[in-house]
Amino acid sequence: LALDGIRSLFNAGSIIRTCEAAGFSSVILDCLPPGGDGPLKKTAMDADQWIRMEQTPDLGETLLKKKDQGYTLVGVETVQGSLSYDRRPWQDRTVLVLGNEEYGIGSHIMGICHEFVTIPMRGVKNSINVANAASVVCFHVANALFRARKQGNGQESDSDSTSRMSRT
Repeated sequence: LALDGIRSLFNAGSIIRTCEAAGFSSVILDCLPPGGDGPLKKTAMDADQWIRMEQTPDLGETLLKKKDQGYTLVGVETVQGSLSYDRRPWQDRTVLVLGNEEYGIGSHIMGICHEFVTIPMRGVKNSINVANAASVVCFHVANALFRARKQGNGQESDSDSTSRMSRT
């Protein structure tokens, strides 16, 4: 999962915790706001110790490298042509991209993404907090991939807390 322009260290920490709990392999962070990593560590609750963290001064360049390595870049954004997150077929080697709490994914990063998914909104507001959005999509993706693997090798168990999926 990659974070583009997240303003709140509390949101970043919460997303890191969600990614670790869902079994994601890493989180890519661009330049975080000043203020130390205290709020990030507080909300991550040590999850940052169990998931690979990549900090980059140039998220666009980092995502282009992921693209070259065969990753599919999927932005979570409300844009024309985006597909509901629960209708997209998910596969390993996917990077989810989430953007700034107020402005979303920057136009430069949107231009790098292969495609976009959205969370359908049923109320008056057309958005939810970025950390909440990450939770909705990350656990859906993790469970979809887990079910696909289970069907592929005939497993019966619904829990496998030891496998780390190759999603970023």
